[in-house]
Amino acid sequence: MTSARSEGLLVAVYVREIAVGTSTSTEDKQAAAILRRYQPAVLENFSPRAVFGEGNCCYRAASLALYGDQKHHLHVRLLAAVEMLQFREHYDVSCRSYLGEPEMDSISGTYEQLVEAATTPSSSAGYAELMHIYANSAAFDVVISSVMPAIGVTSSPYTRTVFGRAVRRTASPAFTLMWSMAGSHDKSSNFVPQREDIRPEPHSISDDSDNGGGDVTATAHDVTADGDTSTATSTMNSYRRLTAQRTTTTGE
Repeated sequence: MTSARSEGLLVAVYVREIAVGTSTSTEDKQAAAILRRYQPAVLENFSPRAVFGEGNCCYRAASLALYGDQKHHLHVRLLAAVEMLQFREHYDVSCRSYLGEPEMDSISGTYEQLVEAATTPSSSAGYAELMHIYANSAAFDVVISSVMPAIGVTSSPYTRTVFGRAVRRTASPAFTLMWSMAGSHDKSSNFVPQREDIRPEPHSISDDSDNGGGDVTATAHDVTADGDTSTATSTMNSYRRLTAQRTTTTGE
């Protein structure tokens, strides 16, 4: 836990600032088709936005909503990992002192699985669960609306308002994450309602390797002016340290 706290402090001190931009994303056709089939009224006010689907889509979706660009997904994932490592009692449903949502034990993986997923970017092992959305909510101090389109009359347990650790229960959702695979939860797309811009703390780690192809076009101010890759290097160094800590931390 001490190491995770130290990692969070390092991120706050050494990560370069980044401006919050205006999203230039396109609509996710698959997610829109799901909504059109099961909940067409939602499309009157919401538009699902496309993100890359290579194991980071939940974090890319949150990055798109928070910063206007999905390329900062490593920063979003890193803060979620630090949050889960530092505040285990909010994410380990088997812990005697568990302080998280009471019904999560039936839909959440083990703490070890959750931490492994959070600290494993860009792979099949790095998928996101609902508990990771709670970690993102806490890390950015925002309320998140999680939505899985209902098939039939039964609502999904993944459809809920997510209040992360210490987030005000009276706050309104900052953005919505849609689980775009109907009947499953292995891919998420983000869709944003008409709302005021969310301004999180202006620190981010950019993954400039995403700057090309795909459905989202990076805006100019999201790329470091001198082409410096130090922030991306800091990200991976943080992941290496967190991964090294993982076995010890989860085995406590």
